[in-house]
Amino acid sequence: MKHINIKFKFDNNPPNSIYFIENYIDSKPLLKKLLDKSTVKWHTHTIIENPESIELFNDLINKISKDFNITPIKTRVNYFEKKTIKKYHKDFYKQDLTIVLNIHPGRILFKQDNTDTVIDCHLEQNTLYIFDKFINTCWMHQVETIDIDRISIVTWAKCNNY
Repeated sequence: MKHINIKFKFDNNPPNSIYFIENYIDSKPLLKKLLDKSTVKWHTHTIIENPESIELFNDLINKISKDFNITPIKTRVNYFEKKTIKKYHKDFYKQDLTIVLNIHPGRILFKQDNTDTVIDCHLEQNTLYIFDKFINTCWMHQVETIDIDRISIVTWAKCNNY
């Protein structure tokens, strides 16, 4: 298996890419409110229920929508306990983009279906990463935490400019 460790910055590159934006927001006020919400077990991790009732959550989704000219299809707040691994998978939704705000440090790996090439991405706190439907079709991704719990906010979206 060939490993590649790459960081891209979001710009006007064509589709079929993975983008990373570090320090996208200050997540401390939102994090405090999210941690007050109830949770439900979901596969290998937990999801935070009803984040839409938090104004700061809606503000974030509106910011992402405006910044990237998207229409959200679905959102989810994932809570991963330390040392959790969500094995390689593809997202279910028929989205143009998957946009994830990684509130805590962590790691995401992308593994190409045909070649087993792996892109290994270490994520800093408050890093937003984005991948398009081509990546979701031809690559699987795996989410890993490090020595702390990790919360991520996922937005599956349609692009308004496709």
